Amino acid sequence: MGTSLHGIPEFVAVADGGGFSAAGRRLGLSKSLVSERVAALEARLGTRLLARTTRRVALTEAGAAYLERARRVLDEAAGAEAAVQALHGEPRGRLRVATSVGLAAGELAPLLPAFHARHPAVEVELLADDRVVDLVAERIDVALRAALPVNPAQIARRVAPIRYAIAAAPAYLARHGHPVHPAELSGHACVLYGPDSPWDELRFRRGEEEVGVRLSGFLRTQAPLVAGAAIAAGCGIGLVMSLGVPRAVRDGALVTLFPDWQLVGYEGRDLWAVYPDNRHIPPKVRAFIDFLAAQERFGGSGVQA
Repeated sequence: MGTSLHGIPEFVAVADGGGFSAAGRRLGLSKSLVSERVAALEARLGTRLLARTTRRVALTEAGAAYLERARRVLDEAAGAEAAVQALHGEPRGRLRVATSVGLAAGELAPLLPAFHARHPAVEVELLADDRVVDLVAERIDVALRAALPVNPAQIARRVAPIRYAIAAAPAYLARHGHPVHPAELSGHACVLYGPDSPWDELRFRRGEEEVGVRLSGFLRTQAPLVAGAAIAAGCGIGLVMSLGVPRAVRDGALVTLFPDWQLVGYEGRDLWAVYPDNRHIPPKVRAFIDFLAAQERFGGSGVQA
């Protein structure tokens, strides 16, 4: 007897999302249809996979055992589909992309119309989240990260070098003066980035000269997008991450400081496109990564992340 996929994607989505409503949103189906398909799967298997209460849905012992095998079945099906697509060479289907909120809003979203014009059969689902997502569990096709993966089951391709700079809004500099040496930062309000004080000290190097500066300010945030907005609003001087010249600098909203100084400890960092180590790379994934790497404003002249 052949094995049907009917109900398996819905079951895995319920298990990953913690409920039928979340699964329905992920799959673009109604809650009732997801429930109906899972019930049909359970009937076909002759066992309960999910324990349902009014408040939550949990895996039964049989469901927990079946989940791992169900994921493998879906991965095999996806691999088979990718292999067939590769024969035709046309990127198509839904592409789930995970990256940080700042990178998604600052640069990826503006690039998507051009990507769609080139590959109209690809539907992009952009998941903007500053946490590191599980590519397999959340069925991510490609993630953009500022670090190489440690998981050997993942492949990474370098997209662009990451650069860091100190910047301020023109209005702030007009009110408080334009520092010309990093040591002057101690007398300025700074937008503090990171969870605690160890992040508040920066070191700069220029030739043989090196200087450390302790930063202070009234605003601290762990969100790069918020930090960039606060700096542009004149809250203080701060650190921006970019793949070249930050968009806000190009637009005149920020001015970079100390261009002849290098930030110590921030050298040699890159943005990586990370994807699961599948036997066949889907054309949609390859097309997306190739598209990003070819963008002058993305890989060449940079983005604010």
